[in-house]
Amino acid sequence: MADNPKAHKALIRSRGYRWYLKVRGSKATIDWEKVEREARYDGKYILRTNTTLLPAEVALAYKSLWQVERAFEADVEHLFADDASPKLPRDP
Repeated sequence: MADNPKAHKALIRSRGYRWYLKVRGSKATIDWEKVEREARYDGKYILRTNTTLLPAEVALAYKSLWQVERAFEADVEHLFADDASPKLPRDP
């Protein structure tokens, strides 16, 4: 990493990056052993649930959540399209 104290602090504050760093005093280096251990999970989903669904059904349900999230985002964007105040339906 570059010798930039602000960059070091930003990485250390980041939960995602902090997991893979070794910090000794004012020096931060990448912990390549952790990176390699975690690489075995690349591209895999680890899901934990208390449902009685089959694992394949759980995976399909999880992967389809993006559609719900995208629809919600579109609705929210529509509500706040013109200004900062929401345009909620009014009672007749």
